[in-house]
Amino acid sequence: RKESMNMEMRVGIQQAVTMAAFEQMLSAVLCGDYTLLYAEQLARVSTHGEARVMKIRTVINRLATGNPLLPFMKEHEEEVRMAMQNASDKKVVFAAVVCATFPFAYQALSMMGKYLHVQDEITTGLIKGKLSEIYGSVRTLEISLNAVIPMFMEAGFVERKKVGFYSLGNVSHCSNFAIQLYRKAFLVNNSTYTEETLDVTNPFFEFLR
Repeated sequence: RKESMNMEMRVGIQQAVTMAAFEQMLSAVLCGDYTLLYAEQLARVSTHGEARVMKIRTVINRLATGNPLLPFMKEHEEEVRMAMQNASDKKVVFAAVVCATFPFAYQALSMMGKYLHVQDEITTGLIKGKLSEIYGSVRTLEISLNAVIPMFMEAGFVERKKVGFYSLGNVSHCSNFAIQLYRKAFLVNNSTYTEETLDVTNPFFEFLR
């Protein structure tokens, strides 16, 4: 049980958040109006059932208060607001913040990018198997993967051809600012790199090529 709790803390995400909820949360954060109660209200709009509401509230709150990109985003508030008004940029901002806040999401997206670079289609089973080499093979891994994949789909990074089968999505015409934010999400997860030594051949960037 203790090992399972540690796994949950490491993975840290058990429910998907919609891009609409993310957008409203981010707006509140930038205005200085964000509260945990607001996160709960957003969660109740997204789903039903107290357990699911609380899980979504937790994820929204992490994105609002535990986002390592937030200081940079507050410094560039106008660019963020403009990005959130652009369909392509909004998706990239969403993915960047999710992957910066939840290392598991970063690992999952990078793993999907790695295999979509060499094949047209991948399965949930393949990605789950590869991630289990990092996180161990436990039930929480499957729950977390089922939480992040719908967010990657909504961001347009991957497309689901049929249940359990995914192909590369179509993200194009992004602004330099959105790409810069996405690069910063990579740096958050790779402390050995800097802006100057950034490895754009990394599978994490497969979706923006």
